[in-house]
Amino acid sequence: EQGIFGLQIWRLFTYQFLHDGFFHLLFNMMVIYFFGPLMEKWWGSRRFLAFYLLCGASGAVVYTLLALVPELLPGVGLMVGASGCAFGILVGCAVLYPHQRVMLLIPPIPLSMRTLALLFLGIATLSLLAGARNAGGEAAHLGGAALGFLLIKYPHWLSFSSRMSLSRLRAAQENREHRSDERQMRRTEQLDKEVDRILSKVKEQGIHNLSAAEKRTLQRATNHQRHVG
Repeated sequence: EQGIFGLQIWRLFTYQFLHDGFFHLLFNMMVIYFFGPLMEKWWGSRRFLAFYLLCGASGAVVYTLLALVPELLPGVGLMVGASGCAFGILVGCAVLYPHQRVMLLIPPIPLSMRTLALLFLGIATLSLLAGARNAGGEAAHLGGAALGFLLIKYPHWLSFSSRMSLSRLRAAQENREHRSDERQMRRTEQLDKEVDRILSKVKEQGIHNLSAAEKRTLQRATNHQRHVG
């Protein structure tokens, strides 16, 4: 509740990186490992990151709202894990690649991507309605799945992540160009000073008294002037 009503918004995201036990972590990591690349390929890296984090945050919001009504969500405890993100990925893949064949590990049964997503959504829904021990977690699963579905249907909702990315890229490019121009100006100033010194030496001592390095500097300055011209 502090994440929403206490304006501690970061909690909607930081909880996603904690897990309650090995198998909780294993399930989420398997979903992200096998199906995450499909979503990242479709979204692009920046939008996929936004999609991932927002699905997890949506799960936290749904969990918190249901937890406010003890009759709907009895036995509420702490919520951790990236299951909302994982369910968002599952549903996203089911919408984009409904006929993609996948294999369950236990038991080893081939399913379509859509059937797999519906299976897990059905389990989560029944567990929530039955008031199972992990009903809060199932609510988070459904929250992540719901937002994942909406974001696939309305991808322009994540256009802000692309705009932010483009603006940062432009700023980085302009910064690099500015630094390059400054370095070039410093090199030109140093060359001009060295040329002035050498020309003064020629005036005082004659060109035959120049060293090989000084002659190369004069030649480089001449070539640079021709290039600029």
